[in-house]
Amino acid sequence: MTGLPDWIDEKIEFDPSNEVQDEHLVEVFIDLDEPYLSRKKVASHVEMSKQGAGERLEDLVDIDVLDADSVAGGRIYWICDDRSEWPIPSDVEVEPVQRQTTLKEVVNRLYVKYGFLAVALVMLGSLFMMAFTLLVAYSVEVPMIGAVDLLAGGLIFTLIGYSLLVLAISLGSWDRINRAGSVGEEGEN
Repeated sequence: MTGLPDWIDEKIEFDPSNEVQDEHLVEVFIDLDEPYLSRKKVASHVEMSKQGAGERLEDLVDIDVLDADSVAGGRIYWICDDRSEWPIPSDVEVEPVQRQTTLKEVVNRLYVKYGFLAVALVMLGSLFMMAFTLLVAYSVEVPMIGAVDLLAGGLIFTLIGYSLLVLAISLGSWDRINRAGSVGEEGEN
């Protein structure tokens, strides 16, 4: 057998009844230099059926040449070696699960979106009210819109904005109460 590490070469036996030897299957893993392969990929490189390659790969798992795991409804294989970096090297420090809420999660909450919309509408309403004040106090004329229209628009946008702000605060409070309740229940279990 050629090009295989000694520890693999010792475990693999030549079988004259097989057209594709186990050596050829393992060489695919070495030649492709990928962290893992599927039986379909191995089968395509050695010109075997997926089922035939799968059975032979499982035989290599049984003799500790390959290791395998089920992923996404399929199975993946990699060379079984203590020095292997698959699936995760033993000296790698894994970050703990993040418990803090990210900015993206906060912004995607419904009550935060309502809050942003409320602030925008209140600002728009205040701009209309400022224009109305200038129009009335300084007798400034604005083309295509009258004082009554400015006052009505300013009041409407401001009222809608404050209503949305109250809704956002209510939804935010409700969300906090529900989160606090669910955290308390998890602590009891």
